[in-house]
Amino acid sequence: MLSFTIRVELHGAVEDDYDDLHEAMEKQSFVRCVKTTKGLRELPPGTYYGPSTSVDTALDEVREAVKTTGKRSSIFVAQTETWTSSGLGEWNE
Repeated sequence: MLSFTIRVELHGAVEDDYDDLHEAMEKQSFVRCVKTTKGLRELPPGTYYGPSTSVDTALDEVREAVKTTGKRSSIFVAQTETWTSSGLGEWNE
């Protein structure tokens, strides 16, 4: 499996819409946190990380998750081989 970083912005959304999106993204195996040497860290709002078989498949999976919100969206999907971070908050869920 390949790893992907995904950014989703829901247009005209309220907090409950993002709650629905988070749940749907988790069902697609995309999460809102990453494991670092300091433990689990929260990704910026609307950002997800997870596995898929290709960038096109990942985009299709995200589109399916977004459909559960009934909102229009902007979606960015990038294959991630290596990464680093700074300033991410501790994951508290």
